[in-house]
Amino acid sequence: MPSKVVGIIGGMGPEAGVDLVYKVIKLSPAKRDQEHIHVILDNYSQIPDRSAYILGRGENPLPYLIESALRLKGAGAEIFAMSCNTAHYFYDDIVKETGVYMLHIARESMREVASHKVKGPVGVLGTVGTVKGHIYEGFGYDVIYPDERYLTMLMDAIYTIKSGVYDRPSILIQRVIDHMVDKGAAALIMACTEIPLVGDKLSSPVPLIDATLALAKGLVREAYGLDKL
Repeated sequence: MPSKVVGIIGGMGPEAGVDLVYKVIKLSPAKRDQEHIHVILDNYSQIPDRSAYILGRGENPLPYLIESALRLKGAGAEIFAMSCNTAHYFYDDIVKETGVYMLHIARESMREVASHKVKGPVGVLGTVGTVKGHIYEGFGYDVIYPDERYLTMLMDAIYTIKSGVYDRPSILIQRVIDHMVDKGAAALIMACTEIPLVGDKLSSPVPLIDATLALAKGLVREAYGLDKL
């Protein structure tokens, strides 16, 4: 039986939060309803754009993220997560201001990279905010990013997925994957929670890590008190 209540700061975008909850359900070792994790999702899609703020062009999302964390805390959540990679730019401030215990999507993703015994740099497929915010640096691997042209292509794909269109974005993301493999990536992380929504349309000759799935594994591991998952 799970011993902890999970709280997810979602809405970034809305489908990505639901995808995280779905993956938590599918990974849980439950045999009946009562053995599943109590998950509270705050699908707070009014949180301002994270990348825009990091680039100096938008409203600060931090007060909204803190508001969401406190709302979940008040509802009984004990383990926290955010279904947005770029939002982890604010991770330290959220934890400091709210006192919550929150998993970090980059740490969980790099744990998954390590399970593949990757030798070499890890390519990060994320928003410009995730890249400029250095979200994936400092977790045990050297990271590399798409060249500017491909980063622009990736941002186009991400915002198109947010609009509910999937075919064209998958073609663009595949081009970025091919570019990153040519650039020497030994593994790739789908480091935007929109990208796994088209993950079944993508292919890679190196490990292609789903950051949402890695985070879901961490939540299941923590909620059930497992040594590993």
